Amino acid sequence: MGNGTGRGSGCTVAVCSLGLVLLECFTGTVSFPGTPVQSALSRLERDPEIPDAIPERWRELIGWMTQPGASDRPSAADVATAARGALRADRENEAD
Repeated sequence: MGNGTGRGSGCTVAVCSLGLVLLECFTGTVSFPGTPVQSALSRLERDPEIPDAIPERWRELIGWMTQPGASDRPSAADVATAARGALRADRENEAD
């Protein structure tokens, strides 16, 4: 989906889309429902709501991935590194 402006390409758009999919995995809710046009317009008007119930590392990563400006989003490598760290933290919290 990207930021709906046509700016950003390839990986940065995919990173934003993946961030929205991660958010949906945690919440069970689509952040920008509706037709593709309605969804894109909603994305231009607001950032996705990231609930406090989502673990902090994941909230930070999703927020970073869904930044409106493509140049403000992480690279795919940064996403992989941050996701590994979040998963590691989740496992450590489960072991406690």
